Amino acid sequence: MYFVLAASGERFYLQLFFIVRSGATSFENLRTVDGIHHPTFQATCGALSLLQDDQEWDACLREACIDHNTARLRKLFVILLLFCAPLCSEVLWERYRDEMSHDTWYCRKGEGGTLDDAYNDSLLLLEGRLAMANKSLRDFPAMPLAMAPVGIERVNPLIEAELDYDQEALRAHVERRLPLLNRDQDRAVASILNVVRLDQGSVFFLDGPGRFRKMFVCSV
Repeated sequence: MYFVLAASGERFYLQLFFIVRSGATSFENLRTVDGIHHPTFQATCGALSLLQDDQEWDACLREACIDHNTARLRKLFVILLLFCAPLCSEVLWERYRDEMSHDTWYCRKGEGGTLDDAYNDSLLLLEGRLAMANKSLRDFPAMPLAMAPVGIERVNPLIEAELDYDQEALRAHVERRLPLLNRDQDRAVASILNVVRLDQGSVFFLDGPGRFRKMFVCSV
């Protein structure tokens, strides 16, 4: 038997289905249980009690809401979609979409936007993270789809991913390492930070260990 990852979507549920049922005459027949025709193989497996409910994933998201920021909560939701195959992902989205949209709602509220606009921005961010794994919200049939390109520039998922780090941990790391820099390294760091403070664009060229040359500076 071929191994299929849970992230494979309907193929995973179809394989799970074949473990317990045989003799089907068509795909429509496969998705019929007790005379009820189900729209997906996932729903069919649920009707046959082949799947656990989403209590574990619900508890995971509920606990994450306590100490995770909004971006990390969205990241966790994408991980659940990709690797945990929740039975009703749309229910989890409806239940935690407010927590996953604090930042987008803050931006939208300042612009006179609506809560639905903020939800749409969050769906765009989820779509962006899924795209990094060659997936889409369309791979999860019950999930709502984002209406692009509403706010697409402001909620660029690549920028969000670059900003998704623990600032306090990074600050502590920098404070530990700065006293260990040699003279040339210290000069390089000071020059780069000065450009940042002046809000200028700049390109630096590394020229061997501990040495660098600044090629040019241009305002942005």
